[in-house]
Amino acid sequence: MSNSPHTIDLGNEALLDWRVLNPSGKCRFRFRNETIQFGSFRPRLQIQKGFQLPILQMRRFVFMIPLAMAIGCSKPAGQVPPVTPTATATPAQPVAPAVPLGNVTAVPFARIQFQPTADYEMMAPSMWRHREGQGQINFQYQIGTVEAEVARLLAMLQGTGSKMIETAPLPPTAGGLTRRLIANEGERSRMVKIDEWRLLIGKDRWITTVKFRGTPAMAAAIRAMAMSVDGIPGDMKPLDSLNGFHLAESPLLKTAQMAAWVDYTLTGTMKLESAADPLLCLKPNVAGKATEKEALADEYLNSIYAIANVKVTSRKPIELAGMSGFETEATATKGEAANPVDIYHVVLFRPAGTPGQGQLTVHGTVGADYPDKQKILAEFRRMAHGVTKE
Repeated sequence: MSNSPHTIDLGNEALLDWRVLNPSGKCRFRFRNETIQFGSFRPRLQIQKGFQLPILQMRRFVFMIPLAMAIGCSKPAGQVPPVTPTATATPAQPVAPAVPLGNVTAVPFARIQFQPTADYEMMAPSMWRHREGQGQINFQYQIGTVEAEVARLLAMLQGTGSKMIETAPLPPTAGGLTRRLIANEGERSRMVKIDEWRLLIGKDRWITTVKFRGTPAMAAAIRAMAMSVDGIPGDMKPLDSLNGFHLAESPLLKTAQMAAWVDYTLTGTMKLESAADPLLCLKPNVAGKATEKEALADEYLNSIYAIANVKVTSRKPIELAGMSGFETEATATKGEAANPVDIYHVVLFRPAGTPGQGQLTVHGTVGADYPDKQKILAEFRRMAHGVTKE
């Protein structure tokens, strides 16, 4: 290998796994699925027509690059002794056959569908498990963007010293969703090495993370399943839809985060300047200890995060989305500084036989002296009265 690129034409289908064994410049070539992997020194990729892509100075890093074009490697002059031009690469192996996938399966809460292999079975709406116990798939739906979540995830993995592998950006799915694929080499567990792959896929302000866990031998199947993930055709449900419920869309309050509940703020983020800032929360599955309904309403009201010294100012029966309950207004203090706030609170009790567990609650807090407080409380009420069951 000289200072000019040594070029290998892999055709349109194959992708190259390139491991640099030592700083002398000697290389071994091996074909495996769709990775290009480098060792610890700093090479440069050189693609046809002179395009150069610098590689970050990391111990290990992987770029996924479709090699419909010829790819070669070169080192800057003067760094290593020249290698005789008679050095040749190991002949390319045949491309591995496609991994057989099963039927398209929807994961509605995560807004995606995918094709699992026959080795996996669903254990819960958010989890699939390998029948032999060697792998698992988890789904998480949240507010955010793919690029922001990739940056957060890579920073987290680097901070833990994990052997991270980042693929290059993948093309959008057939349904127009943005996606990225991140792999994290795991440690041995019970004498078996378990790796993690995370597919981050989404659109606009929502993102679903699909986390695959499996042995290195399962990498081809995991990648095939990851590449099968796409949005559900015709999915038009609102951004804040959670467990089949969502509130009326608001021109003031934006969806800020989603977990087992949905939070709404004026900015669409959870960066609140003070306890007085408006905050509305939808919780579809709230459990309590009380057996009488109005006592449950009081229990839920007093369990709002960081709230104390609650005093109910009004309460009346209400019926929304086919469920009956109570609408309550109250005053309280919030946070360590005991800031005075006003509370708007709704609890709706599920009829017998309704899917889900516990009750649905909507509660909002706003500072007692907040500008336009009455406008904010009216918006809390309008959004809650617009709750919809899909």
